[in-house]
Amino acid sequence: MNLIDAWIVEIISVSRGEIVPYWLVEAKVTAYGRESITTILKKSEEEAKAVKVGDVVQI
Repeated sequence: MNLIDAWIVEIISVSRGEIVPYWLVEAKVTAYGRESITTILKKSEEEAKAVKVGDVVQI
């Protein structure tokens, strides 16, 4: 599977996972002119709240 770089354009929500022991950051991202919504997993609340608009993630 190939990964592509995507830029965060909007943070939709930050919440604690109910089943998995991670914090879930739901964000709108853009890559190659297309927007999509993705979930980013972080191990701590501090890491999850540090995610901001303009960050680059791999999807």
